[in-house]
Amino acid sequence: MKTNDTAGARAEQFPSQAQAIWVNHATLSPWPRETMAAVQDYASKTHLQGPLVYSEWMKMANRLREAAATLISAESARDISLLHNTTSGINTLIGGLEWRPGDNVVTLHEDFPSNTLPWLHLQGRGVEIRRVNARAADRPEMELLSSLDDRTRVLAISSVNWIDGYRLRLDELGRACRDAGIIFFVDAIQHLGALKLDVVREQVDIVCAGTHKWLLGPEGMGLFYCREAVRAHLQPAQLGWHMLQDRMAFEQPDRAIATDGRRFEPGTPNRLGQVAMLASLEVLLKAGTDTVESAILAHSGHLMTGLDAIKRVELMSDREPARRSGIVNFQVNAGQRARVLSRLREQNVYAIARGDGIRLSPHFYQGQDDMNRVLEIIERSI
Repeated sequence: MKTNDTAGARAEQFPSQAQAIWVNHATLSPWPRETMAAVQDYASKTHLQGPLVYSEWMKMANRLREAAATLISAESARDISLLHNTTSGINTLIGGLEWRPGDNVVTLHEDFPSNTLPWLHLQGRGVEIRRVNARAADRPEMELLSSLDDRTRVLAISSVNWIDGYRLRLDELGRACRDAGIIFFVDAIQHLGALKLDVVREQVDIVCAGTHKWLLGPEGMGLFYCREAVRAHLQPAQLGWHMLQDRMAFEQPDRAIATDGRRFEPGTPNRLGQVAMLASLEVLLKAGTDTVESAILAHSGHLMTGLDAIKRVELMSDREPARRSGIVNFQVNAGQRARVLSRLREQNVYAIARGDGIRLSPHFYQGQDDMNRVLEIIERSI
């Protein structure tokens, strides 16, 4: 926050700052004021006018696809599907491929259950799931790539680890997968809204992410990006009226399924969630992805430096700049974790236990004084 005007604008947009210091955006984020206002406007118009404003909401959905495409530097809004969450995106991919016994999927050994359970379920269909302990290697990307072969259909990873924020190098993985004709799938729920993502430059084929964390949006909404060349070979896992190319021609038989991202949206959409999601994305895009990423990395770096200076604290997150994200994890002596979390909560600071440590995840709208306050309470609690 370089100026008082900037600080004031952020305080206006995020009044939650007056109530608490929320360093738990990797779990769930407070909404910006613009998001609350957009939902209130939607509720009011729907209450007073009902279906008379339906065309307005359809136009809003198109704006949302454009915003999502801009956020990840996709070539076209046609590549965007509006789904329910990260899990629905993963299952859209799994359900859309024709699996054969002997196929394999390469994924991470310790990933979030959403990016583990659906893949493991494929074992019952004769698909081998290779769970790679990439973090144990000197070069995690090479450890993953060395597990690929000519029967690998998908490399499926989370770009940012949900426990300690470790960040993988997507460009290296994407380039190798593209050369080998392997689908490169990224669970970006701990990435989008905090860090920049360029799906073209980093050669990512499919991305999905729910909006309730770093994207500052509602639960029950998520974006799904699928590159056109891959989308052409991915069959819809669910079927319904909304995915049709001309979905309003109800009496026309044998209608074609849409070829753009709508082909993965089978039924009536969550318009209320879309309204909230668009408002939140527009707040981030207005701030600028460069600005957002810079502020978040500055906060996480400041927390790391401060935690390193506190006795009896062990920093678990990687210090290498290229590996850092918005998540910082640290450990304290046995039996003290609950005490530190309790003291933080007593002072209206919200963090969470993850792994064997405590996870902090600040966002761009906060200030260095907030980070100093968090560090002060931690130090006094030990």
